[in-house]
Amino acid sequence: MFSQAKIILTASALAMCLLGPAMAADLPPAYNDPPAFQWSGAYVGVHGGTAFTGMPNPFAGRNGLSGGFQAGYNQQMGPA
Repeated sequence: MFSQAKIILTASALAMCLLGPAMAADLPPAYNDPPAFQWSGAYVGVHGGTAFTGMPNPFAGRNGLSGGFQAGYNQQMGPA
């Protein structure tokens, strides 16, 4: 009789342990807010391009290169 009570007690304890995850399945997921991104800061950039054509153009050259450089600073105002 002692071993039967031990089996019942063990089965009951195991069933109680399995209730926690079953009850947690109905809870809404806990999301963390994403970190706010800060857009302030300096930047630099370089750009370039080419154009070549075989079509005649009486107003401009048919081949060309272009390029440039830019630099700046952005300051974010208000809450991030």
